[in-house]
Amino acid sequence: MPGVVWVFEVKHSQKALHEKALKMGAIPTTKYKVDHLMYRPTRKESGIQPVSLLHHSRFPMSTFSIGPRIDGKQSVCISDRGFDLIMPKLKVGLTPDHAGFFEVNGQEYTLNDFFIRVGVASMAHTTTKGTVVEIEFHPSAIVTNVLPLLLSFAQQFLDDNIKRSAAYFKQQKRSTNFGAQDILAQYLDVFTEMRRRSTVTGLSAF
Repeated sequence: MPGVVWVFEVKHSQKALHEKALKMGAIPTTKYKVDHLMYRPTRKESGIQPVSLLHHSRFPMSTFSIGPRIDGKQSVCISDRGFDLIMPKLKVGLTPDHAGFFEVNGQEYTLNDFFIRVGVASMAHTTTKGTVVEIEFHPSAIVTNVLPLLLSFAQQFLDDNIKRSAAYFKQQKRSTNFGAQDILAQYLDVFTEMRRRSTVTGLSAF
């Protein structure tokens, strides 16, 4: 089980954060990967909601299915990877949005009780969208105890004088019982914002 994890986007380059991590004494351990593919309703009038499928290399046997956030609530399902084989059979109602496919590839580091994961997000296998940071305090899953530590550690690590707030935890009003699904839900929020920016930029070009 994971500890409490905070996922967010930064403007730093992956190389710059690699150097910062080493300077702090963090040890590179392994590569990691996260991916996301949304399935959209084939027909708008069907009443079917879109669903996002996400994977994280830390949980290699699992698929995370996440529905849209409605009235502050979000449905999340964790299944084995065989679920991916079912989705193409639902093409009558759901169609994969390959143009919005996101993938993060990066490096994991350890520093005392923290895991640091720094990766580059790309869209549709080609376009780089930004740098994503994942910070985990692994000894505890109690959000109220750990969140101040995560905020402080992130400030020390990034050292950019930007005051950040972990919006996900405020939205969820989560105090305990942090789980793997919360990690992927945060990645989905990051990808959604990147996609929104991409759409706005594309429209402003005309």
